[in-house]
Amino acid sequence: RAQSHIPSRVVATHLWFPQNYGYYNYSAEKKNLLNFSQLMLREIKEKKNGYEQVCHDLLEVILIYITRNDQFGIISTDASRMPKECASAKRYLDANYAQPITLDSLADATHINKFYLSHTFSKYLGMSPITYLIQRRLQISKDLLTQTDYSIAEIAASTGFASQSYFSQIFKKFTGISPNQYRKQNAVHQ
Repeated sequence: RAQSHIPSRVVATHLWFPQNYGYYNYSAEKKNLLNFSQLMLREIKEKKNGYEQVCHDLLEVILIYITRNDQFGIISTDASRMPKECASAKRYLDANYAQPITLDSLADATHINKFYLSHTFSKYLGMSPITYLIQRRLQISKDLLTQTDYSIAEIAASTGFASQSYFSQIFKKFTGISPNQYRKQNAVHQ
């Protein structure tokens, strides 16, 4: 009954998505991302001299567009050698972002010393576990703001924020605008 405070329509939507996957809206960059992807597919199909390097470079451009627009930041190449403890903590945060999580509860859930976890997570992901959690929640809330008509309170509750006012405060701190302003500026017109 941990989700009893979440409106049923939000729970139903949340349960529809697989646990370890994210949903992101790139409608503003759709044309560029589509063009780069089609060019990459053409290179693979034609297999002209140097096509592997062209595909590699196009993929890097696509990833830069994605990270630039979502303010994820580019993770250092050390992330590919991320210790299994960090990977476990990241998976836990991705799957349980809507639950109340503190550094202590994350350390308990992953059976990792909280000081080691915090240091290692920051080293490999460039941010603390709690900052990562907040950014994960904010990304989901941005999608809900643009793709649904859920109220700000419903979005705050379904993404793990303790209250609507705290959600609005954190949202403005990280984006520079309020959730309502973000919704007005980025609403998908059907």
